[in-house]
Amino acid sequence: MSSTGPASPPANPTIQVPDHGWTVHVAPTGHLYAFNHWTKKCTWRLPLVRPEAPFVPLPPPVNKYRLRVLPTEKAVSKKRLGNSPVYVVYTDAGNQFYYNKKTKRSTWRLTPDLVPLLEQVEKADKKGKEDKDEAEGDATEAKPDQDAVEKGEEDGEERPAKRAKIDATPVVESKPELLPVQDEPMDEDMAWQLQQLEAMADLDDSVDPTTTDPQPLIGDDDEDDEDIIHEPTVAEKSDLFYAHLVETQPSPFAPWDSINSALPDLDLDESVKKDLFEKYCEQRAAELRAAKQRPTNDPRANFVALVHANRKLFWSRKHRRDPRFTNYGVNDKEREKLWRDAKKTKPGTSTTPTPSSSTADRAARTQAALQARAAAAAADHASLRRETAASRARAACDNASAVLATLLAEHVRDLSVTKTEAVVGVIARDPRFVAAGVRAHLPPADLASAVREHVGTVAERAMAAFARCVRDDVPLGMRWADARSAVLATETGRAARAACVGREGGDDVRGDAALALAYAGLMRSRVDEGKRAVAEMVKGSPAVARWMAMFVP
Repeated sequence: MSSTGPASPPANPTIQVPDHGWTVHVAPTGHLYAFNHWTKKCTWRLPLVRPEAPFVPLPPPVNKYRLRVLPTEKAVSKKRLGNSPVYVVYTDAGNQFYYNKKTKRSTWRLTPDLVPLLEQVEKADKKGKEDKDEAEGDATEAKPDQDAVEKGEEDGEERPAKRAKIDATPVVESKPELLPVQDEPMDEDMAWQLQQLEAMADLDDSVDPTTTDPQPLIGDDDEDDEDIIHEPTVAEKSDLFYAHLVETQPSPFAPWDSINSALPDLDLDESVKKDLFEKYCEQRAAELRAAKQRPTNDPRANFVALVHANRKLFWSRKHRRDPRFTNYGVNDKEREKLWRDAKKTKPGTSTTPTPSSSTADRAARTQAALQARAAAAAADHASLRRETAASRARAACDNASAVLATLLAEHVRDLSVTKTEAVVGVIARDPRFVAAGVRAHLPPADLASAVREHVGTVAERAMAAFARCVRDDVPLGMRWADARSAVLATETGRAARAACVGREGGDDVRGDAALALAYAGLMRSRVDEGKRAVAEMVKGSPAVARWMAMFVP
């Protein structure tokens, strides 16, 4: 049991919780109960815990149930085990433990190598006891009359003293020594009992430990009919739970789920504990509201009331000790200023300064600035939403254009389909065209225009490739009739013919004629380029000019 007496749970930061976590509280019925701050459990049975110094006894309980008292064991005698530094210590309860004088340690268990020594000591004690009993029996038979005479002559008050003297003789021979606390790990109850025994070993040699009254502990091992363990009823558990709420004072505005884990269990149903918590919340909230509505003690108002009550006779020396005078202001200068203001007003009139118009204007400007800032923030949000929508639309349109470009490149690659309507139909049936939503971002007219533009671009690339082929592979001056079969045998020539046929609306004859015209134009441009090159050569070299004049009339 904690030596600090009943204490509040950890909700109160000013209370120091003991290491073992147990504190004692008084229920509304007057019963004592224990509360563990670490496990959040309550029990009617007060646990056995190590007392702390100084020990402050609890007030006597007001109920009919008494605490169980456990007597304390005391060291009676000790004997050495042979030549070893180990002593066996006997207690008044019949228990024994072993103390090593060399290592200064105590233990309840003996090492195997010292068991034979213990057996020898026990045999010697047993034999000595038997010899002593036989000697006492012989002496009793030899002198029965002497014992009777001594019994008749001795006074009744002298017998206890002589008996105490005889009993005290073996105790002097087995003087207890101070035994240190055991260091090795052991059971918690055993360690506590061992500490009690070691504390008792520090008694004075003149004191007979067998005649000392046992020190009470919490609990009692006596099998007595009066030892009644009270089993609390549901009503008592409810009162105990409610008393715990009133004592710890949790927030009445906290939700039940967040505070349930910090409350004791007490074997109550969840619904019962929740109803008690709601009852506590209502009562606590009413108390807080009443405390909030209670008028506050205003030092200024009290000072003014004092001035109005003593309008004719008022000076600081007379009211120097009046709390209404001393509680206002930090010096007499502030009090004198308020005294002058209060003298100018009538009783019942407030002397609290009213807010000036500048304060009201400042508040209005602040409110207007806040409204303007809110309007600007709303406009920014609207603009941001519009920009986001426009960006998403542009991204969708760019995606549709990219898908359309891919479809056009696949379906109009070799100009096998040159009619716009045919190309639009092929693209519109493609699943990628539907999945990308190109139709939503590209009207049919724009789609046809895109097809025509792409077909023209492909045709221009084909004619450019045809021009490079004619310039590089066909000799200068070769007629189209001679070069036609060779040119159309190449892929470039066939692509150029398909481009010309597409431009002429699909007529092959007109397409061949257009290709022949293009060939003739390419030849003329090559001839013109040659003439310009020769002219530049002649112009730059007189010798070449004279040589050319010899062959060209």
